[in-house]
Formats: sequence, structure tokens, C-alpha cells
Amino acid sequence: MKLSTKAVRGATVAVCAALLAITGTTSASARPGLPNVRYGDTGMSVKCVQDALNNWNGDYFRMTSALKVDGIFGDDTLRQVKLFQKDFGVKQDGIVGSVTGTFMYNTYLNPRGNYECINFIPTPV
Repeated sequence: MKLSTKAVRGATVAVCAALLAITGTTSASARPGLPNVRYGDTGMSVKCVQDALNNWNGDYFRMTSALKVDGIFGDDTLRQVKLFQKDFGVKQDGIVGSVTGTFMYNTYLNPRGNYECINFIPTPV
């Protein structure tokens, strides 16, 4: 049985929303010590965001050129984060907090074996 992209996205949104509801996320960064990832940040957390965005773009948009995974949250990363947030129906503020981070990690990092990013991307669990 082949599922449409819309069906897969819808199921992903539903599962992540349920996880957020169960864990009772109320703060901007639910994991202690993990700040939100935002414009101007640098380092491993930004590399994880960029990797997730490249996986998302590869799955749905077949980009001809991927984001450079350089660990610098600049204009291109900001633009892609906002598009990602729009696609998942969350606030398009360009900040990777626990909601956006959960979608990124559960959908585009963990299933691809990128487990270390749980230590760098804000998620509620």
C-alpha cells in the first residue's frame, strides 16, 4: 500500500501532536539545558537543524542544492525553517523550539540513524 505525501505528513503531525500533549510541554525548551535554536546561532545544534531540513527537502521537494551543513544559522537556514514550520502547521517564527524540534527529530533525524541530535535539538522528551 502506497501512502501519499499528504497522508504521511498528516500522520506525522498527529503523532507529534499527541506526544506533545502527553508530555505536557509548556516551556519554550522543555529539555533542561537545551536552548532554542535561532538565527545567529552556531554549532552542533544548527548542524542538526540543517541536516533535518536537508532530509525534509530531499523527501518532499527534491532540491537541486541542499543547505550547507556548516553549523551557522543564517538567512538560508532561517528561510528553510520557516517553510518547514509552515508545512507542519506550526508558528512560523524561524525558531527551533520544542515543537519544531520534535517534528525535526522524530521525522527527519531519528529514523535516519542521527540519534545524537536528541542532545542538541529542543524536544519535550
